[in-house]
Amino acid sequence: MGVARMARTNNAGLLPQTDLYDMASTSGPAFEPNARPFATPAAAYPHWRFTRVLFAGCAISILAQVVLMVLDRQAAFASNMLIALEFLFAAAGCLRYASRQNAETRALWISIASGLFLSIAGQIVTTYDSLMNIRQTTATMSDFFFLIYGIPILLAVSLTDDEADLRVLFWLDGAKAIVATVLIYLQIFLTLPWTGHSTAISATSLMYVYNAENFTLAGAVALRLLGNPGPAKRRFYIAMSIYLWSYAVVSLILGYFELERNIAQGPQDVFWGLPCLLLLAALSFRTEGLPAGTERNKDSNRSIALLLDNLSPVLFTLVIVVMGARIAPAYPRIGFASIAIAVALYGLRAALLQSKYLRSQQDLARSGLALVDAIDRLRDLSIRDGLTGIYNRRHFDEVLLSEWKRSIRTQKPLSLLLIDVDRFKKLNDRYGHPEGDECLKKIAEHLLKILRRSSDTLARYGGEEFAAILPETNKESAQLIADAMRMSVEDLKIANEDSQPARVVTVSIGVCSENAMLNRPAEELLNAADAALYRAKKLGRNRVQVA
Repeated sequence: MGVARMARTNNAGLLPQTDLYDMASTSGPAFEPNARPFATPAAAYPHWRFTRVLFAGCAISILAQVVLMVLDRQAAFASNMLIALEFLFAAAGCLRYASRQNAETRALWISIASGLFLSIAGQIVTTYDSLMNIRQTTATMSDFFFLIYGIPILLAVSLTDDEADLRVLFWLDGAKAIVATVLIYLQIFLTLPWTGHSTAISATSLMYVYNAENFTLAGAVALRLLGNPGPAKRRFYIAMSIYLWSYAVVSLILGYFELERNIAQGPQDVFWGLPCLLLLAALSFRTEGLPAGTERNKDSNRSIALLLDNLSPVLFTLVIVVMGARIAPAYPRIGFASIAIAVALYGLRAALLQSKYLRSQQDLARSGLALVDAIDRLRDLSIRDGLTGIYNRRHFDEVLLSEWKRSIRTQKPLSLLLIDVDRFKKLNDRYGHPEGDECLKKIAEHLLKILRRSSDTLARYGGEEFAAILPETNKESAQLIADAMRMSVEDLKIANEDSQPARVVTVSIGVCSENAMLNRPAEELLNAADAALYRAKKLGRNRVQVA
C-alpha cells in the first residue's frame, strides 16, 4: 500500500494504506451467539443502516474526486482530503460493527480500527507536506505511520481461539508491538528517534517494503480463512481478505506507475478509495448468514486449521526476529535485544497457553469422571424399583438370562424364588394404598437382609410379587432361604385382618432349583417356580412350596 503512496508523497498524495484499515471495518453481519435471526437487514441489524450511509458517503466521495481531478489535475490537497474521508468512512464502519460483536470478535475489529487510525494519521502528515509544497524523495514520518498500521492487523491475524480469553496475552502482544514499532522506525530512518538526525531510505526501497507488507498481510488473512473458522470470524476474515487483496493490487499498480513511470497524480488516484468502497459494500449489503461449511469441508480443513492456530502466534515473533536481524549490523545491541525480547515473550506466551491447556485437561478429566458417575447413577436408577429401591423386573430378566448361561457353563445349580404377598389386594382395600406401599417397602427391606451374598439378586417382579435369583444354590439351601424369608415377613407383625388365620401379613413362596442345560430356555425355571407358588397359594398360603 505504501508503494504508490510513497510516490504520491512528492505530490502531496494521500497514502492509500489507510484502505487496509477500512477493510477491517467491512465486517459483515453480526454473528455473535446472541444475534437476532436474519430478517430485513435494517430491522434485524440497525447498524446496517449506518454502514449503508457510510457506503453512500464513500461512493459520493469517490465520484467527487473523479470530477475534481478531471477539472483540476493539480488539486492534490482536495483529492487527498477526500481519500482521507473515504478511509474515515471505513474506520467508522469498522467501529460500528465492532460494537455489535461479542468480546472476542470485537477485539479483532478494534485492532483493525487502531491500525486504520494510524494510517489516517499518516495521511494527515502527507496532506500537510503537500500543502506546504514539500517534495520528498525519501521516507518521511508519514511513511512511519503507514508502515506501523500493519502491526494491529498482524496482531489480529495472530490471535487464536485459545488465546482470546487470556488478557495477559494482549499485554504481551502489546510489548511485541512496541518492539516492532522501534524496529520499523530504524528500518525507515536508519537511526533512533532521539539521536536528532536520520538517513531515510529511498522511495523505491520503501515501495518494496510496502508491497511486501501488503501481500504478507493479505496472504496471512487468506490462510486463516482456509481454516474454516466460525461464522463471526469467517465474516471477519472474508472482509479482511477483500480489503487487503484489493488494496495490495491497487497499491502495486499505482505505485509502479507513479514511481517507475513518473506519472503525475491525477484521476487514477480515485482507485485508492476502491478497497474502502468494497469493504463497506460487503458490510452493508451481505444480508444473509455466511455458510459455515459442510461437515465434510470442516473435516478436510481441520488439519489446516490446527496448523494455522499453531503457526499464527509464531508469525509476529518471526517478523520481529527478521527485522532485528536486519538492523543488527548497524545496531547490534538493539538488534539482538529485540530478538531476545521477541523470543522471551513468545516463550512466556507458550508457557501460559500450556498452563491453560493443562488446566483444561484437568477440568476435562474431572468432567469425564463426573459424567461416568452420572451415567452410573442413571443406569442404577433405570434398574431400580421406584417404590422399594430393589431391582426391577427389567434387571431381573437380564440377570436371570445371564445366570442361566453361567449355570450352563459351570454346571452348577441355579435356584429361583417367587414370593407373593398373601391377600395384598384386601390389605389395600382395607387400609389404603399408602399403607400397602409401606408394607411392600418393609417386606423388600427384610427379604434383602436374608440374602447375604453379593451374587444373589432380589427384584420386584410384579405388583405384590418379588423374585430372588440364587446362583450356585441347590434345592435344599434354596428352601432354607425361602423359609427364612417367610418367617421374617411374618415376624414383622404387619396387621392384615383379612389374612386368616394369622391376621398379619404373610407371603407364599415357590422354589425351583435346576442345573441349566444348553437346549433348555431360562423360562422353564421361571415357569416351574411359578407353578410351585401357585400350589403354595392353593394349599393355604403362608408356606414354601418346592417344585
